[in-house]
Amino acid sequence: MNIPLIAFCMVLLAQEPGAGARTTVQVRDDARVFAKAFLDEDHAKLADMTFGPWAEKLGTRPRLLQAWRKRTCSFRYQGLQLESIDVELPGGVVKAGNDLVCVVPMRMKFQGIDGPASMKSHFLALSSD
Repeated sequence: MNIPLIAFCMVLLAQEPGAGARTTVQVRDDARVFAKAFLDEDHAKLADMTFGPWAEKLGTRPRLLQAWRKRTCSFRYQGLQLESIDVELPGGVVKAGNDLVCVVPMRMKFQGIDGPASMKSHFLALSSD
């Protein structure tokens, strides 16, 4: 089964000095909230958690909501029912220019026409603050 790689964006809590382990747990918790919003097709929550500069590039909030609506519906159009998203603990947070970046591993589980399937992917957690 050929499933396209999916990139997500979410807000990352600002990192405090010396709070590395706690910050990665917070990032994982935020990623779980994001995953639940995706499973529940809560487009407003997804829009709220989208990295600000990327949201601004899409323009208005209705356009951002429509973009998330298309992304969440894309699985159904492929004959897949998204059953769960298991979020793992990220490796760490790095500074990239003025932003903080973190890659959060996750596994998506589907029910397809040919039976169950799963795919490893990642959330990309970004923050400007």
